[in-house]
Amino acid sequence: MRTTNVSSFFRNTLSDQGGQVLPWVTLMMVSLIGMAGLTIDVGQAYVMKAKLQSSSSAAAIASAQNVYNTGANDSAPAVAGLYTSDSGSLNAISGMGTITPNVTTPCLNALTSTGSGCTNNAAGNAVSPSLPNAVRVTQTATVPTTFMRFFGINSLTVKSTATAAFGTAKPWNVVIIVDGTPSMGNNDSYCGNITAEQCALNGIQTLLGGGDSGGGIPPCKDGFTTCPSKGANALFRVALFTFPNVTSATVGNDYGANCSSTKPTEVGYSLVQNKPIPTGYKPLTYAGTEATYQVTPSKQGGGDDNGFYSDYYDASTSDHLNHSSLLVTAIGYAGHNGCLKPPTGFSNTNQTYFASAIYAAQAALNAEKPIADALTGLDSSNAIIFVSDGQANSAYIRFPQATSTATPAGYGYSVTSAGSSTKNLTGTAGTFGKYPDYNNDCQQSIQAAQDVKALGTRFYAVAYGSEAGGCLTTKAANGDYGTDSATTLASISGTLNVSITSPTQIVPCLVMENMASPGATSKDPWYFYTDGSSSANGCKDTSHTSTNIDSIFGAISATFVKPRLVPNNLT
Repeated sequence: MRTTNVSSFFRNTLSDQGGQVLPWVTLMMVSLIGMAGLTIDVGQAYVMKAKLQSSSSAAAIASAQNVYNTGANDSAPAVAGLYTSDSGSLNAISGMGTITPNVTTPCLNALTSTGSGCTNNAAGNAVSPSLPNAVRVTQTATVPTTFMRFFGINSLTVKSTATAAFGTAKPWNVVIIVDGTPSMGNNDSYCGNITAEQCALNGIQTLLGGGDSGGGIPPCKDGFTTCPSKGANALFRVALFTFPNVTSATVGNDYGANCSSTKPTEVGYSLVQNKPIPTGYKPLTYAGTEATYQVTPSKQGGGDDNGFYSDYYDASTSDHLNHSSLLVTAIGYAGHNGCLKPPTGFSNTNQTYFASAIYAAQAALNAEKPIADALTGLDSSNAIIFVSDGQANSAYIRFPQATSTATPAGYGYSVTSAGSSTKNLTGTAGTFGKYPDYNNDCQQSIQAAQDVKALGTRFYAVAYGSEAGGCLTTKAANGDYGTDSATTLASISGTLNVSITSPTQIVPCLVMENMASPGATSKDPWYFYTDGSSSANGCKDTSHTSTNIDSIFGAISATFVKPRLVPNNLT
């Protein structure tokens, strides 16, 4: 009976022609509007999420170039902020509410050689002793609704995350110049009390192989695990230089089997022709002795005709270094010290001069670039990485050509003037302080860096143990150099990156900084770095937080590789 009554009700209602359908129509319209609103508003949210994801990916890739291997974020958030969707950024999205970006620099176990060992804090940033090897950008935004407001839903929240790490190398030709003067044989309390020379070499190991941090610079094109420097697949080519000169007959002790017991023999500084800087570096001969700044040999092992190597990388080893490479033998590898060391035959006073080593490095780069470009079909870039305290103070007696009648043809100059002017680089009197000369050694180094930068070479200056005073600008009557400049770094007004306009400002720290290349944009850091001992002397790098040699070189490695997106679930 009850079932019959219900059925009769629906039949009567549907067949009723009395016009009482308005409640039904209203109900249906509200439902349709709600469904349409849900579709439109949710669809708009998906569109906004897609745009947000694109900007997160762009921000992660861009800022991955600015990951510095230290416990701090450094400039990664600032660079990421240029590409997020927040108001004022390059990818700002109109019509979107508040956007909250979050940038972290974690250490991801999946990107380390061992697959473990990373420690991150609660914020998601790597903390010591772990080193960051990725950038993660997360953006949260509110999307205003239109139709869903009728139901009390005024906005929808969307979120996107992108993680970027380092990939293969970009095409670069790089010369690393390492100070080889006796001071580098002293132990460094800021680097485990090993010698400064070995600490610098350990840093180069991190630069090229990355060690357990998962960084390094794989030199080959994608898909290739090995790439001889004479082949078309080698994108990253490295040569190693040092100063002072050593004899060509003994330089093999810096990369050969006898490196553990035998040092190369020191030779006085040779002056490489600087204008124009020749295409190709060749050792110079004075008084029958051939002197060379270049350590890595040409046409030996994996080296090409100019002594550049791309065989240093091996993903199967714990430190990602090919232990058979002559370049790796020189710098060392896990458990083995490098062969490169201060040579014999040098005293501990007034010994350092490096302007000519910079010109020699640029000559090698001039020869390498056209070869690399022709082989790879790509436009490679040149760079010099210079590691020193910046204290140039060598007297004329360190230049054998000053007392020799030999004048090399084509590849060098003899010393032209003892000089008497007090003008610095900006002066006009004579040739004092201009290369080649044996006066005002520090100014000549700045000039050398300016000359190579004018050719498009990027100059990295790593101030290692840089002093706040020095460069020995006062000339003594005996032709040697006497007291330091009375001006110290602490007494120079203003910030770093200042123009040097007076000889009293020529101190090692400012020499190194003025040699370094500036960043490409105002957001990019100066290519100038200082270690802990330099910072203790008042020589501080304001662009990076890296304060030890290993993390500095890890930071530099990031500037040479192409970042890539990796899965967000990597830990």
